[in-house]
Amino acid sequence: IGDGYGQAWDEPSFYLFGERSLDAYLRGLAGLPLIPEKHIFFLDLRYYGAFYTAIGWKIVDALQPFLSSWGYIDVWHFVNFIFFQTALISLYVLAKRYVNPWTAVLVVFLFYTQPLLFGHAFINPKDVPFLSFFLASVTVGLLMADAIKKNEVDNNELAGKSFSTFNLLLAALFGLFVFTFIGKDLISSAIGWAVSAIYNSPSDSLFGQIFSMLAGNSNRLPVESYIHKAVAAHLERKIIYLLFFILIGRKFLADFSRNKKMTIRFRADFRLWGLVLGAGILLGLTTSIRLLAPLAGFLVAGYALCAKKSNSLPAIIYYFSIAAVVSYLTWPFLWNSPSYNFLEALQVMRDFPYNAEVRFMGDNIQPSNLPWYFVPFLISVQITEPMVILAWIGFFILLRKIGDRNSFIPLVWLILPVGLQILLKSNVYDNFRQFLFVLPPMFILAGVGFESLIKR
Repeated sequence: IGDGYGQAWDEPSFYLFGERSLDAYLRGLAGLPLIPEKHIFFLDLRYYGAFYTAIGWKIVDALQPFLSSWGYIDVWHFVNFIFFQTALISLYVLAKRYVNPWTAVLVVFLFYTQPLLFGHAFINPKDVPFLSFFLASVTVGLLMADAIKKNEVDNNELAGKSFSTFNLLLAALFGLFVFTFIGKDLISSAIGWAVSAIYNSPSDSLFGQIFSMLAGNSNRLPVESYIHKAVAAHLERKIIYLLFFILIGRKFLADFSRNKKMTIRFRADFRLWGLVLGAGILLGLTTSIRLLAPLAGFLVAGYALCAKKSNSLPAIIYYFSIAAVVSYLTWPFLWNSPSYNFLEALQVMRDFPYNAEVRFMGDNIQPSNLPWYFVPFLISVQITEPMVILAWIGFFILLRKIGDRNSFIPLVWLILPVGLQILLKSNVYDNFRQFLFVLPPMFILAGVGFESLIKR
Protein backbone atom coordinates (compact mmCIF):
# COMPACT_ATOMS: atom_id res chain seq x y z
CA ILE A 1 0.00 0.00 0.00
CA GLY A 2 3.04 2.26 -0.08
CA ASP A 3 1.95 3.67 -3.43
CA GLY A 4 -1.64 4.26 -2.32
CA TYR A 5 -1.22 7.72 -0.81
CA GLY A 6 -1.32 11.09 -2.50
CA GLN A 7 1.20 13.88 -2.20
CA ALA A 8 0.99 16.28 0.76
CA TRP A 9 1.30 19.97 -0.09
CA ASP A 10 4.70 20.47 1.58
CA GLU A 11 6.37 17.19 0.63
CA PRO A 12 8.17 18.25 -2.59
CA SER A 13 9.95 21.19 -0.96
CA PHE A 14 10.89 19.14 2.09
CA TYR A 15 12.37 16.34 0.01
CA LEU A 16 14.30 18.87 -2.08
CA PHE A 17 15.60 20.23 1.21
CA GLY A 18 16.86 16.71 1.93
CA GLU A 19 18.77 16.54 -1.34
CA ARG A 20 20.36 19.92 -0.68
CA SER A 21 21.18 19.01 2.93
CA LEU A 22 22.96 15.85 1.82
CA ASP A 23 24.95 17.95 -0.62
CA ALA A 24 25.80 20.26 2.28
CA TYR A 25 27.11 17.27 4.26
CA LEU A 26 29.30 16.19 1.35
CA ARG A 27 30.64 19.70 0.83
CA GLY A 28 31.34 19.99 4.54
CA LEU A 29 33.28 16.71 4.56
CA ALA A 30 35.26 17.90 1.54
CA GLY A 31 36.06 21.22 3.21
CA LEU A 32 34.12 23.19 0.62
CA PRO A 33 32.04 26.26 1.54
CA LEU A 34 28.27 26.03 1.46
CA ILE A 35 26.15 28.04 -0.95
CA PRO A 36 23.83 29.93 1.44
CA GLU A 37 20.98 30.36 -1.03
CA LYS A 38 21.00 26.62 -1.79
CA HIS A 39 21.99 24.92 1.44
CA ILE A 40 20.78 27.28 4.17
CA PHE A 41 18.22 29.90 3.15
CA PHE A 42 15.81 27.55 1.40
CA LEU A 43 12.31 28.67 2.36
CA ASP A 44 11.98 28.40 6.17
CA LEU A 45 13.27 24.82 6.31
CA ARG A 46 16.59 25.82 7.87
CA TYR A 47 14.78 25.90 11.21
CA TYR A 48 14.18 22.16 10.90
CA GLY A 49 17.13 19.87 11.45
CA ALA A 50 18.37 18.27 8.24
CA PHE A 51 19.33 14.78 9.37
CA TYR A 52 16.27 12.67 8.55
CA THR A 53 15.44 14.25 5.23
CA ALA A 54 19.11 14.07 4.09
CA ILE A 55 19.52 10.40 4.99
CA GLY A 56 16.02 9.62 3.72
CA TRP A 57 16.82 11.20 0.36
CA LYS A 58 19.88 8.95 -0.01
CA ILE A 59 17.84 5.85 0.85
CA VAL A 60 15.12 6.83 -1.61
CA ASP A 61 17.73 7.36 -4.30
CA ALA A 62 19.09 3.85 -3.64
CA LEU A 63 15.63 2.22 -3.64
CA GLN A 64 14.22 3.80 -6.78
CA PRO A 65 15.81 1.28 -9.22
CA PHE A 66 14.16 -1.57 -7.26
CA LEU A 67 10.77 0.17 -7.07
CA SER A 68 10.73 1.46 -10.63
CA SER A 69 6.96 1.12 -10.95
CA TRP A 70 6.44 3.54 -8.06
CA GLY A 71 6.62 7.28 -8.27
CA TYR A 72 9.26 9.30 -6.45
CA ILE A 73 6.81 10.40 -3.74
CA ASP A 74 5.63 6.81 -3.28
CA VAL A 75 9.16 5.62 -2.54
CA TRP A 76 9.49 8.41 0.02
CA HIS A 77 6.24 7.27 1.65
CA PHE A 78 7.64 3.74 1.86
CA VAL A 79 10.84 4.99 3.54
CA ASN A 80 8.81 7.10 6.00
CA PHE A 81 6.78 4.02 6.90
CA ILE A 82 9.89 1.86 7.41
CA PHE A 83 11.33 4.40 9.85
CA PHE A 84 8.04 4.33 11.72
CA GLN A 85 8.61 0.63 12.49
CA THR A 86 11.53 1.54 14.74
CA ALA A 87 9.04 3.29 17.01
CA LEU A 88 7.32 -0.04 17.65
CA ILE A 89 10.52 -1.60 19.00
CA SER A 90 11.24 1.38 21.23
CA LEU A 91 7.66 1.48 22.50
CA TYR A 92 7.74 -2.22 23.42
CA VAL A 93 10.99 -1.87 25.37
CA LEU A 94 9.74 1.26 27.14
CA ALA A 95 6.28 -0.17 27.90
CA LYS A 96 7.83 -3.16 29.69
CA ARG A 97 9.00 -0.77 32.41
CA TYR A 98 5.35 -0.26 33.36
CA VAL A 99 3.46 -3.38 32.30
CA ASN A 100 4.15 -7.08 31.70
CA PRO A 101 5.48 -8.20 28.29
CA TRP A 102 2.13 -9.36 26.90
CA THR A 103 0.46 -6.10 27.83
CA ALA A 104 3.40 -4.32 26.20
CA VAL A 105 2.64 -6.24 23.00
CA LEU A 106 -0.98 -5.05 23.25
CA VAL A 107 0.23 -1.46 23.72
CA VAL A 108 2.32 -1.73 20.56
CA PHE A 109 -0.59 -3.30 18.63
CA LEU A 110 -2.97 -0.51 19.68
CA PHE A 111 -0.38 2.08 18.74
CA TYR A 112 0.34 0.52 15.35
CA THR A 113 -3.31 0.14 14.36
CA GLN A 114 -4.44 3.66 15.16
CA PRO A 115 -5.82 4.97 11.84
CA LEU A 116 -4.41 8.43 12.50
CA LEU A 117 -0.86 7.18 13.09
CA PHE A 118 -0.96 4.60 10.32
CA GLY A 119 -1.81 7.26 7.76
CA HIS A 120 0.72 9.78 9.05
CA ALA A 121 3.40 7.09 8.98
CA PHE A 122 3.39 7.29 5.18
CA ILE A 123 2.80 10.93 4.33
CA ASN A 124 4.36 12.85 7.21
CA PRO A 125 8.17 13.17 6.84
CA LYS A 126 8.49 15.70 9.68
CA ASP A 127 6.47 14.61 12.69
CA VAL A 128 6.51 10.81 12.41
CA PRO A 129 10.33 10.53 12.15
CA PHE A 130 10.55 12.91 15.10
CA LEU A 131 8.14 10.71 17.06
CA SER A 132 10.25 7.62 16.26
CA PHE A 133 13.58 9.22 17.17
CA PHE A 134 12.20 10.93 20.29
CA LEU A 135 10.81 7.61 21.51
CA ALA A 136 14.14 5.87 20.81
CA SER A 137 16.01 8.67 22.60
CA VAL A 138 13.95 8.27 25.76
CA THR A 139 14.15 4.46 25.68
CA VAL A 140 17.92 4.23 25.17
CA GLY A 141 18.49 7.14 27.55
CA LEU A 142 16.66 5.33 30.35
CA LEU A 143 18.71 2.19 29.66
CA MET A 144 21.79 4.38 30.01
CA ALA A 145 20.54 5.76 33.33
CA ASP A 146 19.83 2.24 34.62
CA ALA A 147 23.41 1.22 33.78
CA ILE A 148 24.89 3.91 36.02
CA LYS A 149 26.14 2.21 39.14
CA LYS A 150 26.46 3.71 42.55
CA ASN A 151 30.07 4.30 43.49
CA GLU A 152 31.77 1.20 44.75
CA VAL A 153 33.78 2.76 47.56
CA ASP A 154 36.86 0.65 48.11
CA ASN A 155 38.57 -0.07 51.42
CA ASN A 156 39.72 3.54 51.56
CA GLU A 157 36.52 5.57 51.61
CA LEU A 158 38.44 8.77 50.97
CA ALA A 159 39.90 7.21 47.82
CA GLY A 160 36.41 6.37 46.56
CA LYS A 161 35.21 9.93 47.07
CA SER A 162 38.37 11.24 45.39
CA PHE A 163 37.70 9.07 42.35
CA SER A 164 34.11 10.36 42.09
CA THR A 165 35.33 13.95 42.23
CA PHE A 166 37.94 13.19 39.58
CA ASN A 167 35.26 11.73 37.26
CA LEU A 168 33.00 14.74 37.74
CA LEU A 169 35.78 17.27 37.10
CA LEU A 170 36.94 15.35 34.02
CA ALA A 171 33.38 15.33 32.66
CA ALA A 172 33.02 19.06 33.36
CA LEU A 173 36.23 19.80 31.42
CA PHE A 174 34.93 17.70 28.53
CA GLY A 175 31.67 19.65 28.55
CA LEU A 176 33.54 22.96 28.56
CA PHE A 177 35.75 21.77 25.71
CA VAL A 178 32.67 20.89 23.64
CA PHE A 179 31.22 24.32 24.43
CA THR A 180 34.27 26.01 22.89
CA PHE A 181 33.02 24.60 19.57
CA ILE A 182 29.23 24.73 19.83
CA GLY A 183 29.37 28.06 21.66
CA LYS A 184 32.11 29.56 19.54
CA ASP A 185 29.93 32.48 18.42
CA LEU A 186 29.01 33.36 22.02
CA ILE A 187 32.67 33.18 23.02
CA SER A 188 33.69 35.35 20.06
CA SER A 189 31.08 37.94 21.02
CA ALA A 190 32.27 37.97 24.63
CA ILE A 191 35.90 38.34 23.53
CA GLY A 192 34.94 41.12 21.11
CA TRP A 193 33.12 43.00 23.85
CA ALA A 194 36.03 42.62 26.28
CA VAL A 195 38.69 43.67 23.77
CA SER A 196 36.62 46.66 22.66
CA ALA A 197 36.13 47.76 26.27
CA ILE A 198 39.86 47.52 26.99
CA TYR A 199 40.79 49.13 23.65
CA ASN A 200 38.58 52.14 24.39
CA SER A 201 39.73 52.51 28.00
CA PRO A 202 41.53 55.78 28.87
CA SER A 203 45.29 55.41 28.49
CA ASP A 204 45.88 56.29 32.15
CA SER A 205 43.43 53.64 33.45
CA LEU A 206 44.50 50.19 34.57
CA PHE A 207 43.01 48.47 31.50
CA GLY A 208 44.48 51.13 29.21
CA GLN A 209 47.95 50.60 30.65
CA ILE A 210 47.62 46.82 30.34
CA PHE A 211 46.53 47.17 26.71
CA SER A 212 49.42 49.53 25.91
CA MET A 213 51.86 47.09 27.51
CA LEU A 214 50.51 44.15 25.49
CA ALA A 215 49.75 45.82 22.17
CA GLY A 216 51.87 48.95 22.08
CA ASN A 217 50.27 51.92 20.37
CA SER A 218 46.60 51.12 19.95
CA ASN A 219 46.32 53.58 17.08
CA ARG A 220 48.40 51.37 14.81
CA LEU A 221 45.59 48.91 14.10
CA PRO A 222 41.79 49.13 14.27
CA VAL A 223 40.09 47.34 17.14
CA GLU A 224 38.77 44.64 14.76
CA SER A 225 42.34 43.42 14.21
CA TYR A 226 42.90 42.91 17.92
CA ILE A 227 39.56 41.15 18.25
CA HIS A 228 40.46 38.81 15.38
CA LYS A 229 43.81 37.97 17.00
CA ALA A 230 42.22 37.35 20.39
CA VAL A 231 39.53 35.07 18.93
CA ALA A 232 42.03 33.16 16.75
CA ALA A 233 44.28 32.51 19.78
CA HIS A 234 41.59 30.22 21.30
CA LEU A 235 42.77 31.06 24.78
CA GLU A 236 39.73 29.34 26.27
CA ARG A 237 40.88 25.97 24.90
CA LYS A 238 44.43 26.48 26.15
CA ILE A 239 43.02 27.10 29.63
CA ILE A 240 41.01 23.85 29.41
CA TYR A 241 44.13 21.94 28.29
CA LEU A 242 46.04 23.37 31.26
CA LEU A 243 43.28 22.41 33.69
CA PHE A 244 43.15 18.91 32.19
CA PHE A 245 46.89 18.32 32.74
CA ILE A 246 46.66 19.74 36.25
CA LEU A 247 43.76 17.37 37.00
CA ILE A 248 45.61 14.35 35.60
CA GLY A 249 48.74 15.35 37.48
CA ARG A 250 46.90 15.60 40.79
CA LYS A 251 45.26 12.22 40.16
CA PHE A 252 48.65 10.69 39.36
CA LEU A 253 50.22 12.07 42.53
CA ALA A 254 47.25 10.98 44.66
CA ASP A 255 47.41 7.40 43.35
CA PHE A 256 51.20 7.31 43.73
CA SER A 257 51.10 8.52 47.33
CA ARG A 258 48.46 5.89 48.13
CA ASN A 259 49.88 2.87 46.25
CA LYS A 260 53.52 3.85 45.69
CA LYS A 261 53.08 2.89 42.02
CA MET A 262 53.56 5.02 38.92
CA THR A 263 50.02 4.43 37.63
CA ILE A 264 46.66 6.17 37.43
CA ARG A 265 43.69 4.03 38.46
CA PHE A 266 40.75 4.15 36.09
CA ARG A 267 37.50 2.20 36.21
CA ALA A 268 35.84 1.63 32.86
CA ASP A 269 32.27 0.32 32.51
CA PHE A 270 32.16 -0.36 28.79
CA ARG A 271 28.45 -1.17 28.75
CA LEU A 272 27.63 2.14 30.43
CA TRP A 273 29.84 4.21 28.17
CA GLY A 274 28.55 2.42 25.10
CA LEU A 275 25.02 3.38 26.18
CA VAL A 276 26.14 6.96 26.93
CA LEU A 277 27.58 7.20 23.43
CA GLY A 278 24.51 5.64 21.79
CA ALA A 279 22.03 7.70 23.80
CA GLY A 280 23.97 10.90 23.14
CA ILE A 281 24.10 10.24 19.40
CA LEU A 282 20.38 9.48 19.32
CA LEU A 283 19.51 12.66 21.22
CA GLY A 284 21.72 14.70 18.88
CA LEU A 285 20.12 13.20 15.77
CA THR A 286 16.65 13.78 17.23
CA THR A 287 17.52 17.43 17.87
CA SER A 288 18.63 17.59 14.25
CA ILE A 289 15.07 16.68 13.29
CA ARG A 290 13.17 19.04 15.59
CA LEU A 291 14.05 21.45 18.37
CA LEU A 292 11.80 19.86 20.99
CA ALA A 293 14.18 16.90 21.24
CA PRO A 294 16.06 18.18 24.34
CA LEU A 295 12.89 17.38 26.31
CA ALA A 296 13.85 13.71 25.89
CA GLY A 297 17.23 14.50 27.40
CA PHE A 298 15.67 16.31 30.34
CA LEU A 299 13.38 13.32 31.01
CA VAL A 300 16.38 11.01 31.01
CA ALA A 301 18.48 13.35 33.17
CA GLY A 302 15.64 13.77 35.67
CA TYR A 303 15.23 10.02 35.96
CA ALA A 304 18.99 9.47 36.33
CA LEU A 305 19.28 12.09 39.07
CA CYS A 306 16.33 10.60 40.95
CA ALA A 307 17.66 7.05 40.65
CA LYS A 308 21.43 7.49 41.04
CA LYS A 309 21.76 10.98 42.54
CA SER A 310 25.12 12.68 42.04
CA ASN A 311 26.67 9.45 40.71
CA SER A 312 24.88 10.14 37.44
CA LEU A 313 26.33 13.63 36.87
CA PRO A 314 29.44 12.60 34.86
CA ALA A 315 27.38 10.39 32.53
CA ILE A 316 24.76 13.13 32.10
CA ILE A 317 27.42 15.70 31.17
CA TYR A 318 28.97 13.36 28.59
CA TYR A 319 25.47 12.50 27.32
CA PHE A 320 24.46 16.09 26.64
CA SER A 321 27.91 17.00 25.30
CA ILE A 322 27.84 14.17 22.75
CA ALA A 323 24.30 15.14 21.76
CA ALA A 324 25.36 18.76 21.23
CA VAL A 325 28.27 17.74 18.99
CA VAL A 326 26.12 15.37 16.90
CA SER A 327 23.36 17.94 16.51
CA TYR A 328 25.88 20.58 15.46
CA LEU A 329 27.54 18.30 12.89
CA THR A 330 24.26 17.16 11.31
CA TRP A 331 22.53 20.56 11.08
CA PRO A 332 24.20 22.80 8.46
CA PHE A 333 22.29 25.87 9.67
CA LEU A 334 24.33 25.71 12.89
CA TRP A 335 27.76 25.40 11.33
CA ASN A 336 28.47 29.10 10.96
CA SER A 337 26.92 30.38 14.20
CA PRO A 338 25.80 27.46 16.41
CA SER A 339 24.41 29.22 19.48
CA TYR A 340 22.80 32.24 17.84
CA ASN A 341 21.25 30.22 15.02
CA PHE A 342 19.95 27.62 17.48
CA LEU A 343 18.33 30.35 19.55
CA GLU A 344 16.88 31.90 16.40
CA ALA A 345 15.40 28.54 15.39
CA LEU A 346 14.02 28.09 18.91
CA GLN A 347 12.32 31.47 18.76
CA VAL A 348 10.81 30.82 15.33
CA MET A 349 9.63 27.30 16.15
CA ARG A 350 8.11 28.43 19.45
CA ASP A 351 5.59 30.48 17.52
CA PHE A 352 5.92 29.36 13.91
CA PRO A 353 4.56 31.96 11.48
CA TYR A 354 1.37 30.66 9.87
CA ASN A 355 -0.90 33.24 8.30
CA ALA A 356 -3.74 30.99 7.12
CA GLU A 357 -6.80 30.18 9.19
CA VAL A 358 -7.53 26.88 10.93
CA ARG A 359 -10.94 25.20 10.60
CA PHE A 360 -12.22 24.23 14.05
CA MET A 361 -15.73 23.59 15.33
CA GLY A 362 -17.27 25.00 12.16
CA ASP A 363 -15.30 28.27 12.27
CA ASN A 364 -12.19 29.58 10.53
CA ILE A 365 -9.84 30.80 13.27
CA GLN A 366 -6.40 32.35 13.27
CA PRO A 367 -3.90 29.98 14.96
CA SER A 368 -3.14 32.58 17.62
CA ASN A 369 -6.85 32.73 18.54
CA LEU A 370 -7.52 29.01 18.87
CA PRO A 371 -9.08 27.97 22.21
CA TRP A 372 -6.73 26.51 24.82
CA TYR A 373 -8.32 23.07 24.52
CA PHE A 374 -7.61 22.77 20.78
CA VAL A 375 -4.83 20.16 21.07
CA PRO A 376 -6.33 18.13 24.00
CA PHE A 377 -9.70 18.03 22.24
CA LEU A 378 -8.27 16.82 18.93
CA ILE A 379 -6.23 14.13 20.64
CA SER A 380 -9.25 12.88 22.57
CA VAL A 381 -11.52 12.66 19.50
CA GLN A 382 -9.01 11.29 16.98
CA ILE A 383 -7.58 8.48 19.09
CA THR A 384 -9.93 5.49 19.41
CA GLU A 385 -12.32 5.76 22.37
CA PRO A 386 -11.24 2.63 24.31
CA MET A 387 -7.66 3.88 24.19
CA VAL A 388 -8.62 7.27 25.60
CA ILE A 389 -10.62 5.71 28.44
CA LEU A 390 -7.82 3.30 29.35
CA ALA A 391 -5.27 6.15 29.21
CA TRP A 392 -7.30 8.18 31.71
CA ILE A 393 -7.42 5.19 34.07
CA GLY A 394 -3.67 4.71 33.74
CA PHE A 395 -3.11 8.43 34.23
CA PHE A 396 -4.76 8.45 37.66
CA ILE A 397 -2.98 5.24 38.67
CA LEU A 398 0.47 6.67 37.90
CA LEU A 399 -0.51 10.00 39.42
CA ARG A 400 -0.98 8.19 42.73
CA LYS A 401 2.55 6.78 42.32
CA ILE A 402 4.14 10.08 41.32
CA GLY A 403 6.87 9.56 43.91
CA ASP A 404 8.14 6.56 41.94
CA ARG A 405 10.95 7.63 39.60
CA ASN A 406 9.43 5.71 36.68
CA SER A 407 5.96 7.18 37.04
CA PHE A 408 6.79 10.81 36.31
CA ILE A 409 8.25 10.08 32.85
CA PRO A 410 5.03 9.37 30.87
CA LEU A 411 3.15 12.02 32.85
CA VAL A 412 5.67 14.80 32.18
CA TRP A 413 6.18 13.65 28.59
CA LEU A 414 2.46 13.91 27.91
CA ILE A 415 1.55 17.00 29.93
CA LEU A 416 4.54 19.34 29.59
CA PRO A 417 4.57 19.90 25.78
CA VAL A 418 0.81 20.37 25.59
CA GLY A 419 0.83 22.55 28.70
CA LEU A 420 3.57 24.79 27.27
CA GLN A 421 1.61 25.20 24.04
CA ILE A 422 -1.42 26.29 26.04
CA LEU A 423 0.55 28.69 28.25
CA LEU A 424 2.64 30.21 25.44
CA LYS A 425 -0.24 30.15 22.92
CA SER A 426 2.08 28.83 20.23
CA ASN A 427 0.65 28.51 16.74
CA VAL A 428 -0.78 25.10 15.91
CA TYR A 429 -2.06 24.13 12.47
CA ASP A 430 -2.60 21.05 10.27
CA ASN A 431 -4.47 19.34 13.08
CA PHE A 432 -2.24 18.35 16.01
CA ARG A 433 0.46 16.68 13.92
CA GLN A 434 3.23 18.65 15.71
CA PHE A 435 2.23 16.80 18.91
CA LEU A 436 2.25 13.24 17.62
CA PHE A 437 5.35 12.62 19.74
CA VAL A 438 3.27 12.89 22.95
CA LEU A 439 1.14 9.88 21.97
CA PRO A 440 3.53 7.05 23.07
CA PRO A 441 3.17 7.85 26.81
CA MET A 442 -0.58 7.99 26.31
CA PHE A 443 -0.51 4.39 25.04
CA ILE A 444 1.70 3.33 27.96
CA LEU A 445 -0.87 4.85 30.31
CA ALA A 446 -3.53 2.85 28.49
CA GLY A 447 -1.50 -0.30 29.13
CA VAL A 448 -1.31 0.54 32.83
CA GLY A 449 -5.06 1.13 32.87
CA PHE A 450 -5.75 -2.15 31.07
CA GLU A 451 -3.65 -4.16 33.54
CA SER A 452 -5.38 -2.56 36.49
CA LEU A 453 -8.78 -3.60 35.11
CA ILE A 454 -7.91 -7.22 34.36
CA LYS A 455 -6.37 -7.66 37.83
CA ARG A 456 -9.58 -6.63 39.55
